[in-house]
Amino acid sequence: MKIKDYLLTFLLAGTIIVSIVLSTILWYNPAYYQKNRSSEVNNSKVSITTHSLSYIYAPSQVIKTNSDGKQNMLTNRSVNLVDGILNQLNDYHQAKFSNDQQKSKSNYFKILNRPNSLMLNYSSSINTKIFSKIMDNSKIHNQLSNFPDHSINRIVIPTDDADNIYLLSDHNFTIYRITVNHHPLKKLNKELSGNSIKRIPIQMTDRNNIPFIQFTKDISMPQYGYIINKQNISYYASYLNFSSNSKTNRNRTVYDSNSRQLEANDKSSQVIYSTAQDNMQTDSTDEFLRNAYHNIIQLGLNLDNVHFYSYNHSKKSIDYRYFVEGFPILGNEPWGVIKVEAQYNNDVRYYFSLNDLEVPVPTGRANIVLPSTDKVFNNLRAAGYDPNRVSDVEIGYNSGPNTHQNSNILINLKPSLYIKYNGKWMTYNHMLYHN
Repeated sequence: MKIKDYLLTFLLAGTIIVSIVLSTILWYNPAYYQKNRSSEVNNSKVSITTHSLSYIYAPSQVIKTNSDGKQNMLTNRSVNLVDGILNQLNDYHQAKFSNDQQKSKSNYFKILNRPNSLMLNYSSSINTKIFSKIMDNSKIHNQLSNFPDHSINRIVIPTDDADNIYLLSDHNFTIYRITVNHHPLKKLNKELSGNSIKRIPIQMTDRNNIPFIQFTKDISMPQYGYIINKQNISYYASYLNFSSNSKTNRNRTVYDSNSRQLEANDKSSQVIYSTAQDNMQTDSTDEFLRNAYHNIIQLGLNLDNVHFYSYNHSKKSIDYRYFVEGFPILGNEPWGVIKVEAQYNNDVRYYFSLNDLEVPVPTGRANIVLPSTDKVFNNLRAAGYDPNRVSDVEIGYNSGPNTHQNSNILINLKPSLYIKYNGKWMTYNHMLYHN
């Protein structure tokens, strides 16, 4: 028995040592990986990962309100927490739709802060038709798809009420209630337990008549290392059926084909694809969001970790962003975002990067502590800013240069606070130290 124990200990130690050695090689000698990876790519077809509409348009944030009213933002490194919660709704049936015509702010915030509830948030409004698509595997899908189409920002699921779900629209503080047949809550509550769930203390407050997430304590956030897959523009030219003929002008490579154009900036790695598509010339939010999704999956992009981030109805534009453990990658455009813009005369432009996330690797770096919202406001005030002009604070990740050496395939993603000040997004550190 002792020999067996020693053997298991030896094997475990060996596995850990190998993992550390490989990670070190990747950080200090990325060329080793690049050489082997290039050999693989040259001898095999490039594989891409697409995802369903329900994956791309799933809510990006989970907030749990306890019985005492305390709230936490939840993330889980091990599993997709949003997906697990939505799966628990699949057994709901016999849905009935109603809405609160009073549009009362006080009632609205009562639901936002309802004890014993889960809230699934979007960073930008979607519509109830898209929500019905997200619930495609649910028994109430058909009933949801027949409900009136409305704009919503949040989904509130009581954990002590088996009969109701609330869809919330921040615009005019509108509450839509979905009544369902009584269903068990044990599995839903179990989904929220476990040591792998990270809890970030927050409080939903009213800030200038807009729901605002206030981080009530300092936040310790991990750094992430990722291997980057850098694609060649010729791949997209082939995938989109352009001829092999291209024009090169300084840092630009351009393919033309009748009414279509594919352009890559070799320096920034940004790609702009322009084409005529009449399915994006619609005033229907539902049609625009659905058609945008169906169009981007035709581009040959890897959509792992990509989710809907924002929609501008007046500009007819959508941003999809890469997410890391539930938080968006921000501030690294063109990298980290897929943008769709409908132009005039049926012209549609797609903006994306030749780079995307591929494989996570350990960094061995310490967590970064982000300050609470109160500290943020106090420090901004001391730096000469007016906190009343702050309309939103968000956690996001951005990439800095590899500290070991310049590398095209390895990045370190660091957490940052993003502040929406006077309608413009800036990093908290930039506001403090570049004022």
